[in-house]
This record gives sequence, structure tokens and C-alpha cells, in this order.
Amino acid sequence: MFDQLSELYPIKLNNKLANNVINLDQSQFEQVLVNLLKNADEADPDNLTRVNIYEVSSNTASQHHLKIDIIDDGAGMSDEVIQHALLPFYSTKHSGTGLGLALCKDIIEAHQGQLLFNNLSPNGFCISSDFTYLIKHSSLF
Repeated sequence: MFDQLSELYPIKLNNKLANNVINLDQSQFEQVLVNLLKNADEADPDNLTRVNIYEVSSNTASQHHLKIDIIDDGAGMSDEVIQHALLPFYSTKHSGTGLGLALCKDIIEAHQGQLLFNNLSPNGFCISSDFTYLIKHSSLF
């Protein structure tokens, strides 16, 4: 999946996942990644977007959290933009629909997860997503 995405968006992938199949809706998962990578690339088209993927164990043996950090070196978001970024139809882009992040939020929340924003210093931005998933044995990537 990331090979295909890296053809669309320049990324540096740091994949720390164990060799497991992640029980998520793959098309929804891809939609989240496409939307987040597109935003990061538009914020900083001259540099690679860093993608960190890792898992965090939970209290149950079969349920884990998939964490994905999408990091760019762009200007970041103002507090006002962060406050409104997840609202449907809110966009700071002239040609934006304002649906990308709202859709990501809905998909992530459907997987008992959350989407977090963090401005980096001196510049850059990190969008972190957290999916709850069940483990099967095999390989996703």
C-alpha cells in the first residue's frame, strides 16, 4: 500500500509494525492516509513527508492501537484553523472542499480512535491518528 502512496506523495516511511494483519477496513484506512498525505504534501511540497507507523498494546491481548504520525515541514496551523479543521466544509484552501479531515475524523472515530494536531518548533506540523484494531497473524504491508 505504501509503495503505491509513495508514487503519489514523496514520503519517508518508518514502519515499526510487527508482522500482523490489521483488522481494519482497508479502503477506509487508505482514504485516511491519502487525505493526510495530500494535506502534508500541499503544506510542504518541496520536502519528504515523514510517516511513522507503530503499535501500542492495550489491556487485552488481541486489541491494539495503530498509531500513525504524518509529519511535514510546512508552516503549521494557527490555533483558529486547528479549532475548525475537523468541521465539514471548513477549508483554508481556495479549491478545498473541507471534507478531507472531516472524513478522516469520522473513519478514525469509527475505529474508536482519535486525530490529534501538533505544531512543531520551529516549523512543521504533525497529525497523529490512533486506530483501535484486532490482531490477526500475517502481514498488512
